[in-house]
Amino acid sequence: MKCPDCKGLGFHTGFGCPGFKPMKINCGICEGAGELPENIIYDPEKGKVMKEDRKTARETLKERSLKTGINVVTLSERERGFFREVNNEQK
Repeated sequence: MKCPDCKGLGFHTGFGCPGFKPMKINCGICEGAGELPENIIYDPEKGKVMKEDRKTARETLKERSLKTGINVVTLSERERGFFREVNNEQK
């Protein structure tokens, strides 16, 4: 599946220092591949519900992070619908 975060480009554009020159930044979801990795499930509706729940509780991402023990980046990804599967196989 094409990465919905970068729209299949594999990167985002932004401005970098010095001089605020345009630059490309690899997509943190697909890691520059343009396609969703197999370990990521995309469920934007579930993410929307999570975000609405947090906003109803009047919590910031940081506050929810401290409350749940899940880092802010992961919470943000989940609220945008990106859920990483965890491999629980023991070696």
